[in-house]
Amino acid sequence: ATVDAVTITNGVLISTNVQPANLASATASTVTVTFTTANAIPANGKIDVTFPAGFNLTTTNGVIACSTMTGSFVYSGLTGQTFNITRSGDGVAEAGAEEICTIGAITTPTATGVTGTYTITTKTAAGVVIDTDAAIAGDIITNGALTGTTVTPANLISNAIGTTAVGFTPADAIPADGLIKVTFGSGFQLSSVASNSGTCSSMDGSFTTSVSGQTVTITRSGGTPQSSVQTPTAETCTIANVRNPLATGSTNTYSIATYPADSSYVINGIATVDAVTITNGVLISTNV
Repeated sequence: ATVDAVTITNGVLISTNVQPANLASATASTVTVTFTTANAIPANGKIDVTFPAGFNLTTTNGVIACSTMTGSFVYSGLTGQTFNITRSGDGVAEAGAEEICTIGAITTPTATGVTGTYTITTKTAAGVVIDTDAAIAGDIITNGALTGTTVTPANLISNAIGTTAVGFTPADAIPADGLIKVTFGSGFQLSSVASNSGTCSSMDGSFTTSVSGQTVTITRSGGTPQSSVQTPTAETCTIANVRNPLATGSTNTYSIATYPADSSYVINGIATVDAVTITNGVLISTNV
């Protein structure tokens, strides 16, 4: 008698998650991979973690740790957007348990917003799929924050010209060739701001300055990446030859943001900074 065939399927991983430590755009950080297996992962088996388009896996340092499994693990390279982990054969088979692995230095997409889905797959040493989940929820990529933001003119007298101090603490590193953009309210006059008007005393390297509309851009060169999520540092920049509005009263707000050299995305910001109040000058030693 002939008996109908059956269809064998892969096991399903449950309680899955792929979580970068830092979700700011274009930022490298450790990624934690969590899953519960249906079937045993052999002592020489493989774990593949596939990231959505936009993630840069080539920045990895290859550091892997799987604290819930015995034995050691080897980074066995990249296949497109897939990070390949191989068990070294010196542990025991693992089944039906929550597993937690960490992967070093994966860089988030430059574009903000929701990423695509992740995939986790366990395999035999020969590459045969054991368990998988190909629909792990994506993450929301954001800009890094700027805190402690200040924009302070040298004085607040109508039509006065002077040096404006700019302060901020970035969450994510400003590249060695990065940009700091400061946008002034419509009444400020920036026509006297020259190519050497901007500098940042808290950063190394050299600086050039340009103006477009009401935005002053300070461009770094010849330095090193400045500040990071591990050690946020307060930065101080100055812009010379800024003329205050002629009209008295409250100005419009300022904004500060940092960018890569090509301005293709925001690294930190855009942060709104409080307006200031412009006043008339005071005559002294007057007599009629």
